[in-house]
Amino acid sequence: MCSARLLTTLAVVVLWLGGSAAGAQEDRVPGAQWTKLDSPATQDWSAETLDKAREISKSIGTTALMIVQNGVVVAEWGDVAVKSPAHSVRKSLLSALIGSAVEEGKIDLSSTLEELGIDDNEPSLTEIEKQATVGDLIKARSGIYHAALYETRRMTASKLERGSHAPGTFWHYNNWDFNALGTIYRRQTG
Repeated sequence: MCSARLLTTLAVVVLWLGGSAAGAQEDRVPGAQWTKLDSPATQDWSAETLDKAREISKSIGTTALMIVQNGVVVAEWGDVAVKSPAHSVRKSLLSALIGSAVEEGKIDLSSTLEELGIDDNEPSLTEIEKQATVGDLIKARSGIYHAALYETRRMTASKLERGSHAPGTFWHYNNWDFNALGTIYRRQTG
């Protein structure tokens, strides 16, 4: 059931990203007030297809779903205002967003942190750590074991010693990698 929820969430992100390429990026991001379509058919959405999506989402236990295209709400169901614990779903969403940015030529997976100007608070990243690539971060193989925001006690306790593995050589679940990816995504895509 969890993977079905994730797929539903990813589908919404893909639908949002797959909006009309004709609109400027600013037009694709909702503002403080979200505009809602009176009729999804005005944006070439099939009421029948949306009804099927609603039934599928209900059958897999989705708590809420919102379809946004070009900054406009096409459809929504469930209580979209309720905060749902998403835990590690941001990693999948971020990977999907970065994949789109790679396809658009905005992010190069082989770019190093040094090339992108990514560093951290003291103690700064070492020269070796700065050679980690965007691809290393996505695969949790950066070799960077710097303190990170929102680490559980277990994550902190399992943190490896800095310098113990070169970038790309060892997998270790590490919030630092994903936090840095969020920064890279924002900087490279605006």
